[in-house]
Amino acid sequence: MKKRVVLFSIIFFGWCFAALAQNFNVTFQIDMSVQIAKKTFDPAADKIQVRGSFNGWGTTDMAPTATGSKIYSAIVAVPTGTAAYKFFFKHGSNDVWESDQATPSKNRESNITAAATLPVVFFNNETMPTGANANVTFKADMRLPLKQKDLLKTPTPGKVFAAGDFNGWNTTATELTDADGDSIYTKTEVIKSAQLINYKFLYGNKSGGTNWENDPNKTAWIVDGDQNVARFYNDVNPNVTLRDGTVNFDVDMSVMQQVGLYLPALDSVRVRGNFNGWGDSDPTKSYLNQNPISPNSYFLNVPFSLYEVNSDLFYKFRLQVKAQTGTLGGDAGYERPFSTGGGNRSVKFLGQNNQNITPKPYFNDIYPAFTIPTGVKVTANFRIDMTAATARTGVKFNPATDTVFIFNGQAAWAAKMGWKEGQDRGIKLTREGTTNFYSGSVQITGPAFNGFVYAYEFGKPAPDGMIKETTGFSNWAWRVRFIPQPYAKAFTQPYTVITDTWTDNEIKTGQYETLPRGLTSNVQDLDLGIPVTFALEQNYPNPFNPSTTIKFSLPSDELVSLKIYNILGQEVATLLNKDMKAGSYSVDFNASKLSSGVYIYNIRAGNFNVAKKMLLMK
Repeated sequence: MKKRVVLFSIIFFGWCFAALAQNFNVTFQIDMSVQIAKKTFDPAADKIQVRGSFNGWGTTDMAPTATGSKIYSAIVAVPTGTAAYKFFFKHGSNDVWESDQATPSKNRESNITAAATLPVVFFNNETMPTGANANVTFKADMRLPLKQKDLLKTPTPGKVFAAGDFNGWNTTATELTDADGDSIYTKTEVIKSAQLINYKFLYGNKSGGTNWENDPNKTAWIVDGDQNVARFYNDVNPNVTLRDGTVNFDVDMSVMQQVGLYLPALDSVRVRGNFNGWGDSDPTKSYLNQNPISPNSYFLNVPFSLYEVNSDLFYKFRLQVKAQTGTLGGDAGYERPFSTGGGNRSVKFLGQNNQNITPKPYFNDIYPAFTIPTGVKVTANFRIDMTAATARTGVKFNPATDTVFIFNGQAAWAAKMGWKEGQDRGIKLTREGTTNFYSGSVQITGPAFNGFVYAYEFGKPAPDGMIKETTGFSNWAWRVRFIPQPYAKAFTQPYTVITDTWTDNEIKTGQYETLPRGLTSNVQDLDLGIPVTFALEQNYPNPFNPSTTIKFSLPSDELVSLKIYNILGQEVATLLNKDMKAGSYSVDFNASKLSSGVYIYNIRAGNFNVAKKMLLMK
């Protein structure tokens, strides 16, 4: 009898433990519409996950419940009992954990006793506002401009404004005032909720001009009811160290002259930045001077009074050109530098006299090594995957009816191509069969330069019109691509640019290059007479009759042998067999005494041993 009791107890407790250890399929659901509207979550690039006690707080990816849906779900095997969990996603390099705003450390909990589909919840329990009118009070802390003595309370121009997409970026429609004298300027505007607004503060400065905040724009998510939008001017705490100093802005214009986009006798160069209100009304802070000792160099020593030490000076160079140089006039004369993906340059203000910026930049970061010699033609083939555009928020891409284009984002390159900066339909791409891949090419004839700053758009029937990728003034808001270069002024041909992917993010993460592959990081100081690698180019013309040219490059002094062989491997000519200095060379070969056919030319130089075929056709 005792044995039966013991056996029954073992079976009973085993059954209980089995029941306790049972897993059930649980469907978790999360509504990401608010984060998508706030642009803190990108459906095309970010992954929402559920993490909890049931998966060791690991990663379980969630997927949209339907194409284009903002509700994501995942089915997870969850043990019986209380499940603790949170939702998580990575946006760019940032880890974003869900947190209940009232109790930030609290996890979500559900008691699991059977298979279940949990209710849809909002990330952070942040529900979508209704879209009703809301009272939004802008509060600009202007203590820093007042401390710098650039914003004067009396008399004018000491006025402060807020401008943004809520008022059409009108520079005077929303004036902020300081009724209580605390240096916090305020104004309440009625704005519809459930939208992310862009805005900036600006003020009239002591010189009679207008100062805008730095890029990028400030943003605010508008909720229902009353809310305050309070920020420091330029997001800088006014309790900072201020000093006087001068900064020398210097730019090399030699390449722009070589490619015919800058005429020193007619044109001028200016610098615009946050320190001069992005304008040139004060020549002492914007007009660059030609260096009489180095005529390709233009400089200006800009004075700063009571300026924040270690603050960022954001700036770009800008051309003021005459009609002779075509489409670079007006705002199109601004740089879109390769090194920033079209964004602003920056330097830290040190509070010193004669602070130099090193290394000295070339306009648009177009280095001499990038130049395409006169008469030389190069071709770049572009390719993009448009799949993400078929599921984008808003107007979607339809491969059956829409056409894809590249639009250019750099005025200098547009001028060389005879376009206008940002002109629609600069390069039309062709669909590859029935796929979502599109491709097209552009040919550039020297004198020009290597490097492309661009984004994509697609054409829709009216009333939607052209739909463009988001661009702006942030760094890497534009793609930057190059044709690879084995050495200076030499270009890999033919070449297809790395395949791009449509994105509605302003930042083109992972879709840019900083230098042409093959060139080193010291490209600015590259000795243009000495290649960085061995190279043997394809003969030109090919096929030929009876003469052709063979080009090669030596990065070091070598004994060079250049010979011609027939298809049987028999030597038919020796073009070179001598010591040669480092450099780039061209050798002419006359085959008038040879018969038609395939020949092989072979170069030996140090450890470099390469052969290529050529075709003689008489």
